[in-house]
Amino acid sequence: MNAVNIQLFDFLNLSANASPWLVKLAILTSTVLPGFLLSSVISAIAIGRPRWRSTAIQATLAMALSFPIARLLASVIDASRPFVLGLGHQWMAHASTPGFPSTHATVAAAFAAAVWWGNPKSSLRWLGPFAALAIGWSRVATGVHFPVDILAGFALGGTVGWGIVQGCSYMVRRVDNRRSAVFRQSTLSPTSKL
Repeated sequence: MNAVNIQLFDFLNLSANASPWLVKLAILTSTVLPGFLLSSVISAIAIGRPRWRSTAIQATLAMALSFPIARLLASVIDASRPFVLGLGHQWMAHASTPGFPSTHATVAAAFAAAVWWGNPKSSLRWLGPFAALAIGWSRVATGVHFPVDILAGFALGGTVGWGIVQGCSYMVRRVDNRRSAVFRQSTLSPTSKL
């Protein structure tokens, strides 16, 4: 195990002497915030403005694609979680499944990347990275992940989110180009003779 990873874990993991409000904040962030992100994209798809609806669809696609990729990688890599190795303090129950990369961090980063790049003119786009960082911190603070698990999740999810936005933008440009070509062709074609 990397010494820097363990040192960062020791620094970020909440000790047995941690403030009860900080422990509750970490647990709530880890358990409630991911569901809030999902419900926010569903709400934006259902009742949002067209630009936010498009971004929410991209975020949903990014989250849906990043989840199985993270789970597959975790099962192949099979890296132990801190509590399995007897490190730190575990503040919430968790199965001893493989922890690298963190699925929570991966999905949160996919959401953040899709919101960040999918709606670049909005001041609300800062909420995505903030939420992802909060979720990442909470997973280490509660003792269920190492920092490297979180960083790998951020890299994977960010890449998937960025890729989804780029892929959607490409498809929209192709459709727009085809529509323009059909329109130009229809306006240039000779009218039928009388």
